[in-house]
Amino acid sequence: MTQLSPRQAKFVTEYLKSDNATQAAVRAGYGAANADVTAARLLNRRLVREAIEAAKNDIFTLFRQEAYESLRTLVALRDDLNAPASVRLRAAQDLLDRAGYRAPKKIEHSGAVQVEDRLDVDGANEILAALGYDPVGTTVPDNAEIA
Repeated sequence: MTQLSPRQAKFVTEYLKSDNATQAAVRAGYGAANADVTAARLLNRRLVREAIEAAKNDIFTLFRQEAYESLRTLVALRDDLNAPASVRLRAAQDLLDRAGYRAPKKIEHSGAVQVEDRLDVDGANEILAALGYDPVGTTVPDNAEIA
């Protein structure tokens, strides 16, 4: 089986860096005047395509392993009771972010707030007290189910 020439190997390396075949051909030492034609010709070669695919698979495998290790590190930081609270909180936030549970972005409102939109705190406290809850939240009624 024929191997890649040094320039073809350099083309593969440069192509993986930029995903731009024309730029990769120039950086690999092919003439700039016909770099687009040369790049297309190189990409049509079976060995070059196979080398690119093999390298992409290697990169993907490495990335998957590194991602797994990074997640393990975040979990370890989150669970380390000796770590500062800020570190543990940041690790927990990063884990939630990666799981798709991002905090909502800040929304600014420049309009007037209507009185009807306000929360009736006194009314809510009365309802809580009637249900047996301390409105301040310091006690829970005996019959309450805690999940």
